[in-house]
Amino acid sequence: MGTQETYLFDIALDVLIGVITLSLLLCFVRLYRGPNVPNRTAAFDAIALHSVAIIVLFAMRSSSTSLLDVAIVTAVLGFLGTTMMAQYLERAAGRGWLASDGAPRQSTSARVAAEVAEQDEEDSNRVLPAKRDV
Repeated sequence: MGTQETYLFDIALDVLIGVITLSLLLCFVRLYRGPNVPNRTAAFDAIALHSVAIIVLFAMRSSSTSLLDVAIVTAVLGFLGTTMMAQYLERAAGRGWLASDGAPRQSTSARVAAEVAEQDEEDSNRVLPAKRDV
């Protein structure tokens, strides 16, 4: 590429980084103001995606291949975080912690801890069938 094309490419990368950064800030607003846990989970996932995009654009801008490794690790951690939050939401819905609209019920942390302890006690008291020797 010639000098002019390189200059235009750098400007395009700078504009893209700026646009994605603005979008990232809006995702942080959604994370803060989200009316319920599923909206906050979607905002977290979008933040992870935007972070990966910004890291990749910086890697392209600086011609640094080591930043691509950082982007891969960030993507994996974002995926794991979203997966763990989805698992939490499924458990919470099964235990009745969420209201019908998906928002967490208003309860004290002591009540929630007691419900978890009770459920764990029931799980540990379950009798498994004995193994038979053949």
